[in-house]
Amino acid sequence: MQTQAQNRPDRRATGVMTVAGNLRVRALLGLLSFVSICASAQSGGRWTPVPPGGPDSSPDYSWEKSDTGCLRTTNSAYNAQLEAVSKLLFGAASTASAGCATGVYLENGYSMQIPQMAHHAGIDFRASGQRVYSPVSGKVAFQSLDAAKGQSTLTIRTDDDAYNVLLLHCASHEHRRSGLPVPALKEGTIVQKGDQVCIAGSIGANAPHLHFEVKRVGQDASRLKAMFGGVGACRKSPCTLADVRANTVDPTVLISSSTPSPGDGKPQIPATNFSGSKASVRDDQAQFTFPIKPQLIWEWCDGGGAGMPYGWNVKVANGGNRYEFGFSMFSTQGAGRCHRGNFEKLLASGQFGAWKVTGDGGSMVQGAQVRYVISDDGKLLHIVLNDGKSIGLLFSGKPKTVTFESVIDTRKTTANVPVTYVSDTTGGETVRSAIRKVDFRNFTYRPTVCAENLANEELRNPVRVRNGQSSNAEYFYTVNSVLFGDLNGDSIEESIVSVSCGRQTSTWILPEIHIFSRTHGGVSELASISVAELEHDYAQHFPGGGLWHGAKVSLASGILRIAMAAEGPRCCPEYDATFQYKWNGNRFVLMGKPQRKKFAR
Repeated sequence: MQTQAQNRPDRRATGVMTVAGNLRVRALLGLLSFVSICASAQSGGRWTPVPPGGPDSSPDYSWEKSDTGCLRTTNSAYNAQLEAVSKLLFGAASTASAGCATGVYLENGYSMQIPQMAHHAGIDFRASGQRVYSPVSGKVAFQSLDAAKGQSTLTIRTDDDAYNVLLLHCASHEHRRSGLPVPALKEGTIVQKGDQVCIAGSIGANAPHLHFEVKRVGQDASRLKAMFGGVGACRKSPCTLADVRANTVDPTVLISSSTPSPGDGKPQIPATNFSGSKASVRDDQAQFTFPIKPQLIWEWCDGGGAGMPYGWNVKVANGGNRYEFGFSMFSTQGAGRCHRGNFEKLLASGQFGAWKVTGDGGSMVQGAQVRYVISDDGKLLHIVLNDGKSIGLLFSGKPKTVTFESVIDTRKTTANVPVTYVSDTTGGETVRSAIRKVDFRNFTYRPTVCAENLANEELRNPVRVRNGQSSNAEYFYTVNSVLFGDLNGDSIEESIVSVSCGRQTSTWILPEIHIFSRTHGGVSELASISVAELEHDYAQHFPGGGLWHGAKVSLASGILRIAMAAEGPRCCPEYDATFQYKWNGNRFVLMGKPQRKKFAR
């Protein structure tokens, strides 16, 4: 793991646990020991149990340490996942000399030498000179390689935007696909799972190894660099174990297995505390707020028995009928694959909808537009009904209460929540066009791609624009256009705001597209489309091609159109590429292949 302490000893690569005394002498002894016992360790070696929470261990698992410093858990299922990760990274089974784990997730062992180095946020694999392959498909979000400064970090954001995957200490970043050179690794480069992306080395460490870390996208993970327990690794300093847990996941999350994740390390997600739950209904929109536990790893399996392991639903009685709407995840009988991920990934694995409940089961409410919004702090899940017809069907009689039902890991809790009915107060404006009253040229935005690529701390926070502009000596953030139209089919207009950003000293411009919808309190961001998504969608249909930044946005018949220059030299692009996106109830999806024509000169 790369840290600010570039001279940190890597005692696991030597096979000696250094507790105190002369570290250099002990490291030398460990190296001699490693040479003498390496052969025997490949056939098993001796393993010494290490209990959870102790040196060379983690809070979650009991580990075993071999004479060579290789580590494994006492949980066979998790060992299989470790081995699968090693094969994914190195293309071969692990040995005592290459690919075995020498540092574990949330380990506290480094702190014996450097107290601030607690809570190891990744897994270390022994490696020196081996080819390393990308364990995911995605796009390079951060790349740094400077041996003189001890910096070697490659960060790949997964295609589903769920994780940032970090590979540290590589001697070089070499991008090959099927053994052949492909576009150089830099920010924005598209990477396929199985691409060679580095040669293992020791830059930023005292001994060769590969540090493999997986962060959740967002929170402190947006920093794109490695995390560790100590000063400067989190916004909150020093980092605690809870901070590291909140921003990273066990890297084995990338391995789907028919074997459930080991239970002794599974985060215990408490039943829902309904304090703070709200139900608010207006003619054109209804919103229902569930408190949730933020920043946890969630686990779910496709099989294991018919039922609903997760759900957040609202039950309402109206006009002698009973209805239910919200989110449900159903499992099936038999064995299935198990998964771990953040909350949004869990939601993507289930379904949102509305049902009429009858004695023999029920039926779907056709046309009901049920979507969700997660609060910025991750503590609230808003279930939103966006079409007036369904709201009338469910709430025409103005029932005084609804029942909130939360199912977490099959544990069901319920609460009766009073309903607040809100009259429209748009002052004569039609409900359809009420969002036009919002001044988006004097508004606060949350930058996305701009925050990730410009390395400016101010852009990691909400940015207030005045007269369409926010700038300082380093960067600019400019509103280019504001459009209005119905994008989700609820007969209520949304706003589409096109923003550009960049450095004052550069001509490179990055686009952001934000879509806002009306809520009870004003507006909320329905979705955003980044240049990374556009580049990914383009490359899916035109492999090896790329886009020149700068976007023109238009709207027609509920279809969002984005035009960008593509391929050729920057001065003289070869094509105009037009993307068409349509709202599917939860997000905007590309409608077929981007339209491409020769660039008009």
